[in-house]
Formats: sequence, structure tokens, C-alpha cells
Amino acid sequence: MATGWCDGTGPQKYQVGVKCANGTWYWSAGAKAFGDRTGLSAYCPTGMASTAHTMRRY
Repeated sequence: MATGWCDGTGPQKYQVGVKCANGTWYWSAGAKAFGDRTGLSAYCPTGMASTAHTMRRY
């Protein structure tokens, strides 16, 4: 699982991503505006470990 939020002010948006043991990146279902501290989460399939995480502009 990866969680996070980006400082700043919208209207630009971001997503959270997690790279799983199968080599696939999974991205948060939605996008939030910079500065929205409610945050986002991205998850690996059940039972699979994560190997990295990141954020990107959406």
C-alpha cells in the first residue's frame, strides 16, 4: 500500500502509485488537487508485496 498527499494549491491534481512484486504499477482510483490533505491510497493485489511507491501529476 502507498499513501500520500501533495502540498500546494490546485487546480493541478496528483495520483499515488505503488509498484508490486509482479512488476506492475497500480495507481489510486482517483486524483486530488494539490493541497488536498485528505490524501490518496494505492494497493497491490491481496497477498502481494510492494517494491516502490511514487506520486505523479494527473
